[in-house]
Amino acid sequence: MAYHFFSLLSNRSSLWTSWVKLHRLKGRSLWDIPVQASASWGWKKLLRCRLLFRDYFWSKIGNGQNTFVWFDKWCDDCPLGNVVTPRQMSRYGYNVKSKIADVIEHGVWAWPDEWRTTYPMLFQLHSCHLSNAKDQVLWRNFEGKLVPFTSKEVWDTIRIREHQRDWSNIIWSSFSIPKHAFTCWLIFKRKLWTQDRILRWNHRVTGSMNQMCCLLCYADLETHDHLFFQCSYSTTVWNIVRDKVGMNSIQQRWEDIARWFVPRAKSRAVYAIASKLVVAASAYVIWSERNARYFSNRLRPPEKISDIILSTVRDKLLSFKYKNSNNVRQFLEEWKMDGADYYEEA
Repeated sequence: MAYHFFSLLSNRSSLWTSWVKLHRLKGRSLWDIPVQASASWGWKKLLRCRLLFRDYFWSKIGNGQNTFVWFDKWCDDCPLGNVVTPRQMSRYGYNVKSKIADVIEHGVWAWPDEWRTTYPMLFQLHSCHLSNAKDQVLWRNFEGKLVPFTSKEVWDTIRIREHQRDWSNIIWSSFSIPKHAFTCWLIFKRKLWTQDRILRWNHRVTGSMNQMCCLLCYADLETHDHLFFQCSYSTTVWNIVRDKVGMNSIQQRWEDIARWFVPRAKSRAVYAIASKLVVAASAYVIWSERNARYFSNRLRPPEKISDIILSTVRDKLLSFKYKNSNNVRQFLEEWKMDGADYYEEA
């Protein structure tokens, strides 16, 4: 939506922009045009986004021929249309379509003298020197700096900001498998659709309470804590795969695993990266097994699940390049990978 605004404000060359300016705006400012009841649904939606973007689109004055003096943001006191009424504009030869070039003569503001007492702030504006360059539409980012318009800058400005979680670096990295990282993110936020969450949504559970139990072990209510990895089934899987990355002493509770990872989250050591891959793959495959049992009644033993996890991680490890060191050589030997094929070139 912001890009549509930028297209109209910057006069981007396109058929849509030309049609809108000719049939919708008709020489008026995008910020001033009213929402007509007979307008199309899409046009109404676009205009209703104006409040969201109003303070972020700014004009850098060049020749002043494309910047609306009353409605565009070109200084901190804008829009001036909030101060000067349309009646006063027309009374002194201006209108809602006036541009910056229309109110500057010989490098100074050409405001009517009668406005000195009515609108004194107009005479306190810094002088605006026109040039031969075209006016430029810029984006004001969250730091208050005027920068070229990009979708990245828009998102970085309007998004909701929170403090970074200490577990974010455990999940997101260039080494992660995206679908595995996404599942881990849901686990950390406790957003997977486990049976305990469904029970909170619907207190009047129909049918047998057995339907609410864990489908992996049939021994307890299915929760995030139970699935990862306190269930007897997932515990068996975890005890098999953790030996591969030197996490033998780490208990099966998700909180214990996360606590162990936090100080190692940014490490690029081969065992640290492999351990994150193993944990993420374990969570993903166990959740997939749970869904397979729930929707397809397909059961696989924990040994089969462990093989899938280790095979998936090994495939990912095959895509990396490694430094030739004793620690790396030992690691590659444990994973049955021929180190000569994966070392970085000197």
